[in-house]
Amino acid sequence: APRFISYPSAPETATASSATTPPAHWSRFDQEQDLAVRELIRQVTGLDERSPETSGHFQAALNFAWSNFRFHQFLDVSRHKVEKIMEGIYEKLIVHSDLVKAGSWRRLTE
Repeated sequence: APRFISYPSAPETATASSATTPPAHWSRFDQEQDLAVRELIRQVTGLDERSPETSGHFQAALNFAWSNFRFHQFLDVSRHKVEKIMEGIYEKLIVHSDLVKAGSWRRLTE
């Protein structure tokens, strides 16, 4: 069974011993990113990719993480939109006569 997910340039057949070692033909950035994603999964889930009991779950988590990194669009934050939302919260606090919280909100967001 493949140990690496099938994103571009990933080998379709990797041995269990290479489960944590990205292929040498990947760029240094890709290799470091692969190791970082694997470490993230280990830290968040506690799964061990070398354990026969959890390796399938680890692989599923790895596929899910890579899918999100590859296909999710991380949009830039619109400063204007954020400021408008923060102002709306302040106005809502004023309208509902929660002046202490409104004052605190204003100080925290300036």
